[in-house]
Amino acid sequence: MARYDLDEATDLSAIARSMERIEKEGGTETPVAQAPRKPVLTVAAGKAVLLGIGIALVLAVGGYFGFQSLRAGLTTRTVPADLVGQPVEAARARVNQFRLRPVVVYDAASTGKSGLVVKVKPPEGTKVRINGDVTLVVAGKGPRPTPIIPPALVKEQHSGSNTTPPAVASKVQVPDVVEMSEAKARQKLSALGLEVEMKAGEPAAHAGIVQAMKPKAESLVDKGAVVVLTVSTAQAPTAAVTPASTLITVKDYAGTLGTDAVKDLRRSGLAATWSYETTKIQPAGYVVRTNPPAGSQLPYGSQVTVVLAKQ
Repeated sequence: MARYDLDEATDLSAIARSMERIEKEGGTETPVAQAPRKPVLTVAAGKAVLLGIGIALVLAVGGYFGFQSLRAGLTTRTVPADLVGQPVEAARARVNQFRLRPVVVYDAASTGKSGLVVKVKPPEGTKVRINGDVTLVVAGKGPRPTPIIPPALVKEQHSGSNTTPPAVASKVQVPDVVEMSEAKARQKLSALGLEVEMKAGEPAAHAGIVQAMKPKAESLVDKGAVVVLTVSTAQAPTAAVTPASTLITVKDYAGTLGTDAVKDLRRSGLAATWSYETTKIQPAGYVVRTNPPAGSQLPYGSQVTVVLAKQ
């Protein structure tokens, strides 16, 4: 590039002329523009960025699993671990405490003690959703189901009919048939829907008379129950004693137990019955007197009433 010395120029016009010559000769130098520098990422800054990303991921994963765990704790319950061996009602209440629903199933073939829980489904310690079923397997046959009145009878009752549906399980009061004949006692009990069984009693002057009954008179039993009647048998006559010609003396039974007095009278050949009298002379069930009184002589087979104390 030509060099022009401007030192000799003394005025502005000379300077201007010199500049024009430089432009015409193409000697103009345009400084080259430097390209802008790209920012450089240092190693320390990169590590910091990676560390921040890692911490963010750990927090995100931990938060997710923490939320799932909290959610599971709010929607599930653990089956209690103390149910096996408990009575069914105690186990049922225990399951309810954990906001689970107990389902009771009875196993008649189980060798466990009747009424106790022998197995739990799902097993104890298992996670179950709230209000989920927990099956309690209980040893034994379980309670008998309550009979249901047929709908036809219920409809008839509510329709204004005077017909009252019969009770599904009714009770019957056993009547007193002691000292009745066997035939009459059987007829009276059968009319009430009771079954009758006979049992041979002691020999007496009159055979075929009810001497005792089980269950006792005035007991409440279900229809179809069995009543056992003890019926007197015939007394075998001896060669020395002829019943038709024998007078029997009534003993003094006052103060003795009524059942003993009745048995002794029957063994002696007299028919015995009894009645009660409210008194404090003797303890309840003991003999106050007899009718006919003690010392009376009666023909064989005559009836004697034993009066017993009642307080």
